[in-house]
Amino acid sequence: MKCFPPDGEGPNREPRADELTNCFSHLETELDAVDPAVVVTIGRRATSVLFDAAGRDLDGFIEAVLDPVSGPSLGVTVVPVLHPAYQHMWLSRLGYDCEEYASELGRLIDDYR
Repeated sequence: MKCFPPDGEGPNREPRADELTNCFSHLETELDAVDPAVVVTIGRRATSVLFDAAGRDLDGFIEAVLDPVSGPSLGVTVVPVLHPAYQHMWLSRLGYDCEEYASELGRLIDDYR
């Protein structure tokens, strides 16, 4: 999150609603300027923010990993991926090794080029 403040509460806390609201306008501006076909969200927090904006529920993050979701209100497809800090815990549970995971992500992105 671009606007994550160094407030002494630690870098791994949930963003507050006012922080999300403040930062989301920056994201919308960037999406308008870049006009990507795909946005890869890294981790549960980023994914839940874009799912909320797209009017979608994020029932389970792990189930959403590498599962493209259309976000018509954003004009992009959202592809959730694991945060790098958690890949070692979840890749094998998802049935991937690191190379297979990267290959699948590349294939998904190529589908939207």
